[in-house]
Amino acid sequence: MPRLSEQTRAQRRQHILTSAWMCFSRDGFHATSMDQVIASTGMSSSAVYRYFSSKEEIIHASAEEGVTRVRGIFVGLLDRDPVPTPAETLSLIVAELRNRTNNPDYDMTRLALQTWAEALRDPYCTNVPARCTSKPSTTSPNWPAGGATRGTSHRTRTPTPLPQPYFRSCTV
Repeated sequence: MPRLSEQTRAQRRQHILTSAWMCFSRDGFHATSMDQVIASTGMSSSAVYRYFSSKEEIIHASAEEGVTRVRGIFVGLLDRDPVPTPAETLSLIVAELRNRTNNPDYDMTRLALQTWAEALRDPYCTNVPARCTSKPSTTSPNWPAGGATRGTSHRTRTPTPLPQPYFRSCTV
């Protein structure tokens, strides 16, 4: 049997996650069974289990994906030159949240709420923000150490670590 490319493996893994998100959005983490996730993927059970050994592992991967996406929003904002004003930042974040809730197959806000609840029960989910914000770097050269002024470039400022509370409050 031919070996799968890394790209194909990544696409299959993402397909499984997306299929699980549809189930989780509809029924919640705990009311969704692995059989429902497998049926939703259209793949064989052995193919799904090749990527994720349990529903809990899918939940963990979902939490990591969510925090990574939210982190990407903030890093993208901080990498702009000039750094957006607070009003622009809020508008950009609201637009991104709308994009996430406009998916016809699953609702990322429902997944975020479930992930927050899961963090109360599962230490792995509690620590996802710390793991996801520590790679590759939690520093942006544009984080305004002394505040942002419209039209000002912050490229010359000393890099400051991104504040952890932003990522602790955000998932999926």
